Amino acid sequence: MTGGEERKPKDVAERLLAIMLSIAASRRGVTKRDLFKTIPEYASVANTKTAQEALEKRFERDIDDLRLLGVNIEVQDDGDNQTSRYVMLNGTFSWPKGFHLSAKQISLLTLAGSVWQQAAYSSSAAQALDRARAFGDLPEDSGLIGWSPRLQTAGEAFYPVSKAIEKHRVIEFNYRKPGSSELTLRRLHPWKLSHVAGQWMVTGFDDNATGEHQIRNFLLKRVVGAVKTTDEAARVATEAESAAATLALDAHTAGQIAELTIRRYSPAYNHFAITDAGESEWVTHKFSFMDAWLLADELREFDADIKVVGPALLAQAYREGFERIAADHA
Repeated sequence: MTGGEERKPKDVAERLLAIMLSIAASRRGVTKRDLFKTIPEYASVANTKTAQEALEKRFERDIDDLRLLGVNIEVQDDGDNQTSRYVMLNGTFSWPKGFHLSAKQISLLTLAGSVWQQAAYSSSAAQALDRARAFGDLPEDSGLIGWSPRLQTAGEAFYPVSKAIEKHRVIEFNYRKPGSSELTLRRLHPWKLSHVAGQWMVTGFDDNATGEHQIRNFLLKRVVGAVKTTDEAARVATEAESAAATLALDAHTAGQIAELTIRRYSPAYNHFAITDAGESEWVTHKFSFMDAWLLADELREFDADIKVVGPALLAQAYREGFERIAADHA
C-alpha cells in the first residue's frame, strides 16, 4: 500500500493492459497527459495537487511494472516532462531475467494466444482505446488484432519437441551443423526447452554422440524436416546431468559476444531496442548470441545500417553470406 492506495492484482493488470494498448496503438506515441485522459483509472482521479502527485507516482510505477514484465517502452524526451512521448518499440519484448517456461506451460500459452482474438478484453482496455480514438490519434480499425500474444518459435520443430518433452518420448531429427550444409541424424532424449540469446533450443541426451559429449543442446532453427516422435520412453536427467547442461550452455553464451556499430535511429537501432542517449551517428552495441551463422542471416537484413566489429567468426559468416548472394545473382 502506497499513499493509501491498495493495489488489487486484477485492477493493476487491467490498467497495465490499457496503458500498453494505448501506447502500442498510437502511430506517434502518447504523452503522459494523453494517458491521464484516456486510462479510466487515471481520468477518475480528482484534479487536486495532492491527487495529481499521487497520480504521477502511480503512473511512473505502472511504467516501471510494464518494463519489468518485458514490455520495451521508450520515452522520446523533448525536455518537457509533460510533452515527452511514450512509444513502444515494435516487435520487441524481453523475457524477465531468470524467467523460464516448461514445455507444458509453453503449450498452454500457445493455446491461449490462439484464442485471444475471440475473447472480449477488459472494459478498461476498451475504454482506453475508445478515448484515444476520440483524440484523433488512432485509426478507426485499431484494436487488438495486431497485438495478439505470440510466442516466437522456431518453425515446425517446436511443437513436436515440446510435446515429446511433456510425454517423455525419444525423438529423431536431421540436424544441420553450423557453417555447413551437412545433415546428421540425431536421436535425442529431450529434457527441456530453453530460450537463450534470442534462440530456442532443446537440451537432452544424444544417443548418436559418444562419451562426455552425449548431453547436448540443439538449436531448433537448425532442425531440418519433420521431427519423429518414437514410442521409446526418454531417460530422465539426473541432477548432475541437468546442472552440467546448464553450465555448458552458460559457458557457451558467455564466450559468444557480438560487437556491432549501428546507425542511430535506423531500423537496426530499433530492432535491438537501443536507448543510447548520445548524438553520434553510430552506436556501439554488444550482446550474447548462440550461432554466428544464424545471427549473420539476421544482420544482413539491415545491410548498410550495421557494421560487424567482432568476433571474427561472425564477421566471416556475415561477409560470406553477401558473397553467396552476389554469386547467386551473377
